Amino acid sequence: MGLVACGDDSQGGGETDGGSSSVASAGTGSVTTNPTVGGSSGAGSTTQGATSETGGPGSTGPSDDTSSSGDPTGPDVPVVDCDDFPSSIDGDSLMAHLAELQAIADEHGNRSVGTPGYDASADYVRARLAAAGYETAVDQDFEATVFEEFSPTAFSSAAPVEQTYVLEDDFFTARYSGAGTVTAQVVPIDINLNGDNQNNSGCQPSDFDGFPPGAIALIQRGSCSFINKVNRAEQAGASGVILFNQGGNDNRLDAFLAGIDPENTNNPPTVITSYAVSYTHLTLPTI
Repeated sequence: MGLVACGDDSQGGGETDGGSSSVASAGTGSVTTNPTVGGSSGAGSTTQGATSETGGPGSTGPSDDTSSSGDPTGPDVPVVDCDDFPSSIDGDSLMAHLAELQAIADEHGNRSVGTPGYDASADYVRARLAAAGYETAVDQDFEATVFEEFSPTAFSSAAPVEQTYVLEDDFFTARYSGAGTVTAQVVPIDINLNGDNQNNSGCQPSDFDGFPPGAIALIQRGSCSFINKVNRAEQAGASGVILFNQGGNDNRLDAFLAGIDPENTNNPPTVITSYAVSYTHLTLPTI
């Protein structure tokens, strides 16, 4: 994939944003200790987090060099034909760069802004730009909302089975989850365990008709965004939310990391679990 200037003059190419960032202020959040989840007296998930503003620089300014040599930090950057730019882009090159970025995520846990994975990603992009003949400079600040956990989230069930779950194996804390410790009844929301498990769980306000305020909403992945699902649960009075993977095929079984609404300051404590973990709660009546 060529990263060079194409235009009427040597500075006519695009720019790129990158650079490192650090959290400017720590924000606030509560420490969570051993909440439980499940059963008729089921309990809840807990998370702690905060948002703060962070600044990070970027890189601008391509040079007039339209070719590059190999670079040890990543795949070679080929010469780009500015008269036929699409032909200079191929799937193998794109996948090679994506593989490098995935390796950075694997090493650091993620590549979110304000984290070491973000810094390493920006360094990678900067190195590729330099290899393509760009002059890079760290001189562009920006603001972004970031999520930070101050201690590991604890998540467990009391019934129908007593179980303590493992963070980043059985579940993840949803990014922008609210903080707090929750112990409450778990109530499944319009779930579907048949066929391919297609569902609209938590997508419509009517899904929460009869939902007891203060309960924990157990919501299945599918059809609409997690932001939509959790916002509706919060509006219905949920004290916590368990989002579980959809099931129905091998690609929708594991726990995974995702985010909810960063603008909602009333987000309840929210975790995202594997299909297997939440399946233990699905013998409960569904509203």
